[in-house]
Amino acid sequence: MGDILQLVLKRLGLGVVTLLVISILIFFAVELLPGDIAQAVLGQAATPETVAALREKMGLDQPAILRYFQWLGGALTGDFGVSLISGERVSEAISGRFINTLFLATYAAVIAVPISIILGVIVALLRNTLFDRVANVVTLTSISSPEFFLGYILILYLAVKTNYFPAIASLSTDMSFGELLHRTFLPALTLVLVVTAHMMRMTRAAIINLLASPYIEMARLKGVPPWKVIVKHALPNAWAPIINVVALNLAYLITGVVLVEVVFVYPGVGQLLVDAVSKRDFPIVQACCLIFAATFILLNLAADGSDMNTFVIGYYALLIGASCLAAYFKKRQLFLLIFSLTLISFVTGIVGGVGALRFITVAAGLLALAAGVSYAFREFLIIIASDGVAKELRTAPLTAAFGMFVIFTYAIAGIFAPIIAPFGEAEVISSAFAPADENMLLGADQLGRDMFSRLIYGARNTVGLALVATSLAFILGALTGLLAATKGGWFDQLMGRVADVIMSVPSLIFALLMLSIFGTSLFVIVIIVALIYSPRVFRLTRAVAGNVVVMDYIEAAKLRGEGNWYLIRREILPNSTAPLVAEFGLEFCFVFLLIAGLSFLGLGIQPPTADWGSMVRENATLISFGELTPLIPAAAIALLTVSVNFVVDWMLFRSSGLKDLRIEGYSDEQWIEIVHGVDLTLHKGEVLGLIGESGAGKSTIGLAAMGFARDGCRISGGSIEFDGMELTTTPEGDLRALRGSRIAYVAQSAAASFNPAHRIIDQHTEAPIQYRIQKRVEAQEDAMELYHRLRLPNPDEIGFRYPHQVSGGQLQRAMTAMAMACRPDLIIFDEPTTALDVTTQIEVLAAIRDIVDQFNTAAIYITHDLAVVAQMADTIKVLLKGEEVEEAPTEQMLDAPSEDYTKSLWAVRSFKRPQKERPTEAGSIPIVSVKNVDAAYGKIKVLDDVSFDIYPGMTVAVVGESGSGKSTTARCITGLLPPTKGEIQFNGESLPPRYQDRTKDQLRQAQMIYQMADTALNPKIKISEIIGRPAQFYRGVRGAELKNRVDELLDLIELDPAKFYNRYPPELSGGQKQRVGIARALAADPSFIICDEVTSALDQLVAEGILKLLDKLQEDFNLAYMFITHDLATVRSIADEVVVMQRGKVVEQGAKDEMFTPPHHPYTDLLLSSVPEMDPNWLTTLLEERGTDSIGEAANV
Repeated sequence: MGDILQLVLKRLGLGVVTLLVISILIFFAVELLPGDIAQAVLGQAATPETVAALREKMGLDQPAILRYFQWLGGALTGDFGVSLISGERVSEAISGRFINTLFLATYAAVIAVPISIILGVIVALLRNTLFDRVANVVTLTSISSPEFFLGYILILYLAVKTNYFPAIASLSTDMSFGELLHRTFLPALTLVLVVTAHMMRMTRAAIINLLASPYIEMARLKGVPPWKVIVKHALPNAWAPIINVVALNLAYLITGVVLVEVVFVYPGVGQLLVDAVSKRDFPIVQACCLIFAATFILLNLAADGSDMNTFVIGYYALLIGASCLAAYFKKRQLFLLIFSLTLISFVTGIVGGVGALRFITVAAGLLALAAGVSYAFREFLIIIASDGVAKELRTAPLTAAFGMFVIFTYAIAGIFAPIIAPFGEAEVISSAFAPADENMLLGADQLGRDMFSRLIYGARNTVGLALVATSLAFILGALTGLLAATKGGWFDQLMGRVADVIMSVPSLIFALLMLSIFGTSLFVIVIIVALIYSPRVFRLTRAVAGNVVVMDYIEAAKLRGEGNWYLIRREILPNSTAPLVAEFGLEFCFVFLLIAGLSFLGLGIQPPTADWGSMVRENATLISFGELTPLIPAAAIALLTVSVNFVVDWMLFRSSGLKDLRIEGYSDEQWIEIVHGVDLTLHKGEVLGLIGESGAGKSTIGLAAMGFARDGCRISGGSIEFDGMELTTTPEGDLRALRGSRIAYVAQSAAASFNPAHRIIDQHTEAPIQYRIQKRVEAQEDAMELYHRLRLPNPDEIGFRYPHQVSGGQLQRAMTAMAMACRPDLIIFDEPTTALDVTTQIEVLAAIRDIVDQFNTAAIYITHDLAVVAQMADTIKVLLKGEEVEEAPTEQMLDAPSEDYTKSLWAVRSFKRPQKERPTEAGSIPIVSVKNVDAAYGKIKVLDDVSFDIYPGMTVAVVGESGSGKSTTARCITGLLPPTKGEIQFNGESLPPRYQDRTKDQLRQAQMIYQMADTALNPKIKISEIIGRPAQFYRGVRGAELKNRVDELLDLIELDPAKFYNRYPPELSGGQKQRVGIARALAADPSFIICDEVTSALDQLVAEGILKLLDKLQEDFNLAYMFITHDLATVRSIADEVVVMQRGKVVEQGAKDEMFTPPHHPYTDLLLSSVPEMDPNWLTTLLEERGTDSIGEAANV
């Protein structure tokens, strides 16, 4: 409770500070008026006496700072002064109107929020269906349409043509509540259409994102029904982003009503603000802007604290639960049919009775025409595009192709407007509002000018101005965002706070404030709009670049000594292009709609220049006569915006990585067989080990044993029989029951597979309660009994914790207990110890073996670790690329494998080179000396008096569990983390603590090879440049000499230069990427290389090749290695000396052969004895030697 109160107070304090800064901006903006403020308000025709009187009334004879505090003090008490035009007190002018605005926003929210969330969940459940695609088009169209366009459409069809509702939302004090709802329905519905679309899309995105989470897959594998997966597992984790979106849209409802109030002549604060801006009534402008900003900030604070809105959650949980039941109750076809009929009825009702059939026919024809044009345009682009672009265009949906066609058409119209337009931009050719004829396709406007010609010129003016403003906003935002992400520190903090302040004021309100002060010239509009939207670009750019900056290849470039501009230009920007290009499209839509809205209010592009927003305003009176002509410019705005959104939506889909996901089974628009005729038989109480390298099909086969296939996979043939049941033909509901009760699954990462929103015991008891095996109390008692059996600490209490409150090893054992909750007949263990240290691995292995033995359960144990599978399996099956290599009992397989591939896997464990001795010659000095180093992250000390030496040509392995300080020591050596005490010496000379202070040659001498090759190599840069850059940077190698050097390095790492020179990292396997990382380090001609867990992410066969390569390179170039690892098998293979670290201290160090010979430090002995051996009896012997009959203390003795 204290933490929540502290968070609330912190948020409120931040809101108060932000509002204070905004109040300063609002007040002093008026001071920026050129010349005398009173003269500017009254105009040049005012007499000196009138100007003097106004100066006195405004208090301009006093200092500005004093006037500010007087104004702020009055604002805090509700006194904003007096209107300069009417003489009315500002608070009285605003109070009633603010209540009206608040009512309208509330009315819209009551309709929009439940509908949008329910539809968002349903669309997420029906994703990738026709319903989802139609909903996407509808929501994009609604979001892309300006409010005044939607408002006038509703007025035309629901007020003028049908007379269902009034066109003007006039209010009176004597009307009933029902009449009030009736009169304000159309303005509320206008807001609902925009807000519902946005909230629905965000809700859909949140749910879909969560449905891909490991804990959702775990719930499905437990047999939890789909509706319960959504309600219990997805929604609790989706509420924070959903409520955040709701709160932000409620803020829009309060502050975004300006245009709606003007369209419907609604007596709210928005209309008052527009009038005040046009009359330069600054007290009212300042008061309205401050009230809007305060409301916006308050609702944003509610969004930040959305996890506390439990009462909202409870209400909507009921609604969404009902919608989930309806969608998944095997009534989808009926649901879609009813919904479609309802939608058609609504549309046809709007269009009007008898003409409905004609409307549907015309609409279908237009859709068919649009689809044909879009297809033809896409094919045209494919023909003229390069091969790479053409390949992407072939995947573009017709909506994106339609968007490209519209954008192309608008561009041609804008560029060649004087040629295409039949008349001049301001040429008067007829009487006012003349109807359309053969010369004027759309008739004349209020001055007798050709509407069609002005529409074409409007494409040049409105779109062109929006493009310029967007470009400026993007340049400002992207540049500052990239610099902030790269430099960090005070610059990042400063720019972040500036962006927060600007974004705290609603965009339209900010624009109205600035335009009231600086006027409405095109230059002012561009600057103001760019200033408004550049913070959005800044935030996105900083976020995208921030994700890139943490990659290892950025760290490698920094340690190389590269400057910020190189990092931005070559390392960060190529990996940020796709989302930034998509963001440019989105920003253009926002800017375009804002400029159109300003023009509609009469504050944007000024007459006689043609502009689509002002064209709607100038001809709006025709709507009352049922004419569609004024809506054509608004439709042009909506068409361009939705077209850009179609293209952006496709680009975001591509840039999000969804197209490039590794999907087993479905690839390149065809189904590919990935498991080829594998057979396995498993009896009760037996454990089958599935082993093979990555991509062998181990996990796919394991899940298939449950009758389950991940998204993108399908079971296309063969038989899966479980206890006499054929799972390939078993109904889905029966399969869920089997998975929940008789077949269980233990995932590789328990931390990812437990739902963070629920306590461990609640997830444990879910399946037994669901299938009525136990009641809740019984299930909880049984869970505690299993926790006792698995020797979890505090077994009666640990289940009531949340997953993040429990260690990784304990979570993995808790997941094993959860798998046993229903006493299943079969458990699938999918690499459950891969991510664990050797000591933690002992706990989990012993837990799994004990529980399988105690309950006589059959199990499939999936792994690529030979020694681990030797401890767990009765039988081992070896797989390669989806095919069975061989199968045999464990001891037979270990002693005498029959196939060459299996023998090669076994041979990996035998690689070991002789130990080298330290040089004994006088004067020999270490190449690297770590002397009495302490280090800390903030106030937390992480290294304590660490000392060791590394000599030329030798390998020192630094070993220990996670958190022991191995990688931190490496960061101190490289200068990424300056020591708080001690020093790092290189060839006997002290190195500067910070890498930024080291010389270029000092940086060159020490290089690093990273654990994860995927993050260590820039995916957007060719292999040749990745390898060649260090040679170019350090040695100045260029041209043919550089190519020869890259070829030489590729030969050294045993990759063919002809094949790999022009390839990119994503085209390489894991082992090949690691070899490129080695070549990049060698390109600098170093004498010392840090190898940070370089084989831990690789299969053992690939890892052996890397170790042999590193050994060969060390012999050829006399390199010194610091090998960071927790795999003692790797230490045996390649190390000369070993440094053992525990909790930031060196507990033991010495020559390798000595370290593997007793006696040892107790911690060293624990590490050594915890490494699995290729002996099926090793685990049993180990537990007996440690004096434990099972687990728990096994890793801690």
